[in-house]
Amino acid sequence: MKLRGFEKITSFKEVDFPMPERKTKMSAGYDICLPQDVTIKAHTLQMVPTGVKAYMQDDEFLGVHIRSSMAVKKGLALVNNVGIIDADYYNNEDNEGHIMLGLYNTTDSDVTLAKGERVAQGIFYKYLTADGDSADATRSGGFGSSFLLGVLGFQILDFLLHVNAREEGFALVHMVFGRMVCQVGIAQVCLLYTSDAADE
Repeated sequence: MKLRGFEKITSFKEVDFPMPERKTKMSAGYDICLPQDVTIKAHTLQMVPTGVKAYMQDDEFLGVHIRSSMAVKKGLALVNNVGIIDADYYNNEDNEGHIMLGLYNTTDSDVTLAKGERVAQGIFYKYLTADGDSADATRSGGFGSSFLLGVLGFQILDFLLHVNAREEGFALVHMVFGRMVCQVGIAQVCLLYTSDAADE
């Protein structure tokens, strides 16, 4: 009986790349590696394929987190902060449950990621439901409106911060503070629109 894990999606079945795995006995996260080379242009969002889907129990979800090295060393950010992969995302009709990473390049230079490079981590979580919960809708697609609005909020905030950082002496402050404000902006925008594909 399968409990939880990862599988390649159909279009990447014949591609040789590392499947998600934990590196140490005490690691919580499964390192997610790229199935192909990817270049993300400066101040640009790109949907980056992982080539994998995840299955799990009905009361679980997979949290997708960007690796700290991607954020600190390469200036990449996951636009929805933490990706939440629900159990019913697996094998959905739109994209087979393909886990895609919405990565935004906050730097002034293009960033190239190599095939096999570890870019994110997946952590399986259990969740609780509130008293009186009666959700019975079924998923009808992939990404929801909260993700798309998060993307828009990130692009607008990053642009505004970038054009105001005109002096080299403020470059480091801009980089650190800019990312913090962008993340807060995403959270505020997403709180206004919480309907996901399952609600459509």
